[in-house]
Amino acid sequence: MNYRNLLLAGAVGTLALLSTGCEKLKARDNLNKGVQAFKSAKYNNAVEHFKEAVRLDPDFPTARLYLATAYMSQYIPGADSEENMQNARAAEQEFLKVLEKDPENALAIESIASLHYNQAQGGTIEQKTKKLDEAAQWYTKLRRSTRKTRPRAIALALSRGLSGIRS
Repeated sequence: MNYRNLLLAGAVGTLALLSTGCEKLKARDNLNKGVQAFKSAKYNNAVEHFKEAVRLDPDFPTARLYLATAYMSQYIPGADSEENMQNARAAEQEFLKVLEKDPENALAIESIASLHYNQAQGGTIEQKTKKLDEAAQWYTKLRRSTRKTRPRAIALALSRGLSGIRS
């Protein structure tokens, strides 16, 4: 009887491993479909594929970065529609999820900084100032996170005159 239970447990474990591998393959397939949709400027379609890739493999950072980027690509600076604001919020949320697992991810940090900078194009003076300060904080984090960081991002932040960029 013990041998039978052991055999059953082994079979269940093997099936679990195979299904996990299958999910990862499906996730990568959805990532590829999303990339194709993104390249064709079909951003809503791309978002759906990237969301499915993330659902199938929540620990797949590339899929989450693409999902965030697809949301960000749909954001139009200065447009105050609810759909536009939702795209900005969704992009930031996904980039933050990347940073939960990889706090030094330069692409996620730089993208959040850029998103906040672009959001400063709309709203009141107070809202613009707040978004510029948030962008400056993210650019500072980018600079601190990797000392051999992307000079382009820092130069861009400094050339835009963002306050709060300090060592």
